[in-house]
Amino acid sequence: MVHHGGSEQFDRNNLIVILTSTNERRVYPIVSYDFSGTTVSVRWKNTKGETNVTHFGEFSAAGPRMVQLKSETGPRREFHRC
Repeated sequence: MVHHGGSEQFDRNNLIVILTSTNERRVYPIVSYDFSGTTVSVRWKNTKGETNVTHFGEFSAAGPRMVQLKSETGPRREFHRC
C-alpha cells in the first residue's frame, strides 16, 4: 500500500516500510494481527524492541484503499494499493 511518504507492505511476519525520499527499506517484526469489526490492529516491534500498535480501517469495498487511523503516535494516513 502506498501513501505520499512511502509504502507499507505486510506479510505474516513483517511490516516492511519503504521511504519515498530515500528508497530506504525498513523491516519490523509483527507480533500479532487483531481483527475487530472494521479495524485491523497490527502489533509490531521497532528497532529498540519495543512493541507498537498501528490501527487500520476505512477499507474500501473493492480493497484498493485503507487508512492508518490517527493515534497518539501518528497522523491519519491514507494508503492505496499499488
